[in-house]
Order: sequence, then structure tokens, then C-alpha cells
Amino acid sequence: MALSVKSIRRLKITSITVASLTLVYTLLGFFVLPLVVEHYLVSITKDKTGHDVSVANVSVNPFTFELTVEQFFLSSPEQPAYLTFQQLQVNVAPTSIFSDAYEVQSVQLSSPEFTLELHEDGSTNLPQIKGSEPAQPGLESTDEAGVVLAVLSLVELLDGKVTIKDDIRQVTKEILIERLSLVNVSTVEQALADYLLLINTPEQEHISVKGKLQLQPFIETTGNLSAADISLPDYHPFFKELYQGQLDKGRLSIMLPYDVSLQEGLTAELKNASVHLSNLQLSLGQQKLATLRQAAITGIHVLWPQQVVQVGAVFVSGGDIKATRSEAGVINWLGLIKPSKTPVEKKGVGNELTRSSVLSLLLAQLTLEKSVLQFNDRSVSLEGINTQVNVDTFSLKNVALNADQPMPLSLSMQLNKTAKIQVKGVLQPTFDQDVANVVVNNLVLPEFGGYLQPYLNTDLVSGMVDVDFKVNNVIGSELPLLLGDVQIKQ
Repeated sequence: MALSVKSIRRLKITSITVASLTLVYTLLGFFVLPLVVEHYLVSITKDKTGHDVSVANVSVNPFTFELTVEQFFLSSPEQPAYLTFQQLQVNVAPTSIFSDAYEVQSVQLSSPEFTLELHEDGSTNLPQIKGSEPAQPGLESTDEAGVVLAVLSLVELLDGKVTIKDDIRQVTKEILIERLSLVNVSTVEQALADYLLLINTPEQEHISVKGKLQLQPFIETTGNLSAADISLPDYHPFFKELYQGQLDKGRLSIMLPYDVSLQEGLTAELKNASVHLSNLQLSLGQQKLATLRQAAITGIHVLWPQQVVQVGAVFVSGGDIKATRSEAGVINWLGLIKPSKTPVEKKGVGNELTRSSVLSLLLAQLTLEKSVLQFNDRSVSLEGINTQVNVDTFSLKNVALNADQPMPLSLSMQLNKTAKIQVKGVLQPTFDQDVANVVVNNLVLPEFGGYLQPYLNTDLVSGMVDVDFKVNNVIGSELPLLLGDVQIKQ
């Protein structure tokens, strides 16, 4: 059936109209809209931050709903490159036009670089964001609480770098963000988003954070933080305000499974976390105070705000501790304590520590192996008394701040070159039972003559003693009762 002239004319008009609208839409989308986006991006950012903004290129694909921003620079007169990134791609779902929430298919930020400066007066280089005018009704997709309703299928940050310049501690630290990704982020409904953060440093340190995030009806996240081969001396400047020593060597690896929620306050839980330390060296000035080959803390369980800390085991091996006591009786380790700048006021009950305000701490087992303690005591004589303790094994179980159960104790060590010391027993929380049996073999008396000389009024030239006794604590007495045998040889 042939079309009438009127139908053909109507079809032509429709085709021309559609083609014209498509052409106008294409011209507006590809050429006009990028100029508008760039203008508002630069002007709004500069108005809010007070910093200069430059953008190399902005492009929009009106058919795929994709926005691309290339070579973004946020700078100030004091800092030419405050915040930069190579490329930002945003792909919005076409269904957002008909939805109450913003639906974003993907957001990808490539090669961002940010510099954070911490100044000596406590200020930072972060810009002061100026307040914005209240949003007009119908211009934003928000809920009754003012939360922007959005669904983001994928958010990615690739190859980023954060530089921290700390003028207070005089240190600069670079953090390389290999990847940060968020999958299925939603503020519309209760949904779990997967997130992954991979961080490296120029010192070949590796940190990863992986877990799930919920934003509605309240913020909750569960996941795992792991860090491998962290160089502790690199972070010493951040902790030097706590003590006066130097951490010369040391590596750290941690595994922290966590569960955190923000609902009527912060609730946090660490589950079966672990910390591993290796090759530590601590010094004070020119004095080397201690070295440690390895230490492991496993089975860490923390509850907050309940203030409960439970530790499965602490294992220490290869420790070498050097301590001295001066003529005035001052032990060199006390030099690590940094004096307080402001005196602590103790007024009223509010500043007093109570049982409920102290952490509940329980350590299932503490083990120390193959460690050495070297002690030089000059408080007795100018030459000093040198004592070396070689600990083969030391074990203590059920250690608690508020002990309510027995704590089995085991110790095997060598004192100087000849004396052997064995201690086995149980530390009782009530202190009304036999707590330990102590056996000392081949204790050379002249090595401790400096301690005995004030009582004997003579010098010990030779002598050796064996001791086998029990330590029994008597109720109502501040001193333990020693029951056993002493055998003097030579």
C-alpha cells in the first residue's frame, strides 16, 4: 500500500526533527557541556578552597553518560602542586534520570597525588572549606536526614601518592596507594560494600585493608588489616614524644581482624589479632639498652568500650638487655621516661583511677627463651658488680591485672658462668599458700661480695653455696617466709 503524500511529509518532518534534536544533543553533549562542567568545576573549587585550579581537558560522552577530567591541579602560592590527579572518569547510569537516587556505574581516579603539611604551630595546609548555601528543594536527591541518596557500583583509586611533611617531628613520609576500590556502595538501603586498600612505601613495606562496609541504617565495617615488614625506625619520629630513647632497628608485621560500628557511639572488636617483631635494637644516647631477635603476640582479642584485652600468648626469644646502676643508685633505663611538661592535677574523685576505669587484661601465657640480662651495679663499689643472667626458659600463665586464679610459674636460668637457678611454682592471687620452689646450685659468693661486704665487714675470697627452699607468703605479713636448706661449699 503506497503512502500518501501527507504521510510521507509527516515522516520527513519527524525524521528531520529527530535528526536535528540528535545533532543538537550531540553538539551540546560533546562540545558545550564540557565547557560548562569545566567552568563550574574550576570556579566552585576555587571559591570553596581559595586555591588556584587548572584542568587540562574535560570531555563528556552524552551517549554513554561518561565524564572525563584530565590533569587536574589544585595549587597555592606556597605549594604549586597541593592536589593533582591525571584522570577522573565518572560513568553515570542512564536510569538515574528516572530514579530518586544517583546511580553511578563506575568512578575511577588515576594517579592522584596529595601533600599534607603539619606545621609547628599545630596547623595544617588543608584548605578551609567555605560553607555552602542550603540546597533548593528538588535539586538534590536526599533523604529526610539530609543524606545524599546514591548507589555506586564501583569506585577505584589507582597509583596514588600521599606525602606527609611533619615540621614538628622534622620528618617526611611517602605513602604509595597501589589500589583503593569500593564495590556496591549504597546509601539507599542496607547493603554490604566490598572494599580493598593496598598501600606500599618506598622502603618496600606493604599494607592491605580488606573488608565489607555498610552505610545504612548505621555505619558498620568488618575486615582485616595486615602489614608486612614495616621498618619501625622510619616511624620513630612519630613516637619520640612518648620516650627519650632511639629505636635503631626493628621490623613489624601485624594481622588485625576487626569489627567496628557507629551506632549510639563507637563499638569495636579485634578478633584473634597478631603482632610479630624482629631484630629490634633500642638505645639511649650512645648506650645500647636492648636487642631482641624476635617476639610474637598472638590471639589478641580487644573489646571497646568494654575495655577488655585478652592475649593468647606472648613469646620472646633472643633478648639481650643491658642495665646499669650509677653510684647514686639511678638505673639507666629510667632515662627512657620523658618528663611531663604539665603537672597532673589530682582533685576530687574524677581524677582517681578505679577498678572499673582500668583495662581488664588477661594474658594466657608468657614465654621467654634464650635471653641475656647484663647488669652493672656501681652503687656498691666504684668498680661495679657485673652480673649476667642467661635465661633458658621463663614461663608464666594466666597473667591478669585483677588476678582471680593461680598463675603457674616456671623459670630456668644461669647466673654468671656457674650458678644454675630453677624456679617452679604457682603465684596465688590470695597470697596465702606456697607459691614457689627455688633451687640454686653453684652460686659463687665472691661474685656478689660487694653486696655482702657491708654485713660481713670482710672480703669474700672464695666460697660457693647451694640453696633449696620454698617461698611461703604468710597472711598479714609484708615479707615472704623462706623455708628450706642452704649448703655452703668450699
